[in-house]
Amino acid sequence: MPEQRQHRYPGIQPFTGQQKNLFFGRDEDQEQLLSLLLLERLTVLFGKSGYGKSSLLQAGIAPRLERETQRGKRTYTPVFIRFHSRLGNEQYNWFDWFSFHLEQQVPGLN
Repeated sequence: MPEQRQHRYPGIQPFTGQQKNLFFGRDEDQEQLLSLLLLERLTVLFGKSGYGKSSLLQAGIAPRLERETQRGKRTYTPVFIRFHSRLGNEQYNWFDWFSFHLEQQVPGLN
């Protein structure tokens, strides 16, 4: 079986948590965003498509939140939801979509 290689850039797909060791060069962004997340009740990250928001969250912030949880003061559970990821133009309830993803990523929470 051929050896699977990990490439530095995943192409058009965002970096994942499993690729956190390949994700680098956004240290200042990670520090600033993590500080906001730990201090504020609500933090909104927005920007144009392709700027690396998902990579920053999945490969940068989520692993840091896991480390914060291991320190024991608070528990953080990142839940990733892409609201516009459904096919077609069907209407759906945002709360139901959020609840679905929450249950998928944090089973037994409800």
